[in-house]
Amino acid sequence: MEKSEEEIKQDMKKIQERLRKTALGINFIQEKYKKRFVELAQEEYGNDYGVTLKELLKIYDGFYPKGTEEIDGKLNILANEIKEIKKRLDSPKEDKKDPPEGYIYSADRSKLIRKS
Repeated sequence: MEKSEEEIKQDMKKIQERLRKTALGINFIQEKYKKRFVELAQEEYGNDYGVTLKELLKIYDGFYPKGTEEIDGKLNILANEIKEIKKRLDSPKEDKKDPPEGYIYSADRSKLIRKS
């Protein structure tokens, strides 16, 4: 007994639905990586390759900044360092303090001299 055209369409739809979750067309991948990917998909993501790939990309994006994020981060670090340097330069210098008792500063305030 041959299947009707409608039954064939239903069967095709079922096959396509099953393949949709696990079809992944990546060539030239080492067998060990393919096996790891398939195992991860089965164990963690209900055998859904699309979700597995999406989650792996989220993890990758979290570890490796994209676009200008890395540059922005380094610029922020530099800006903070400049701010700290300016703060130190603007703060009163220690050599403006009075010398310890029994001492005086040289004329250019570079040396501490004991009073005679």
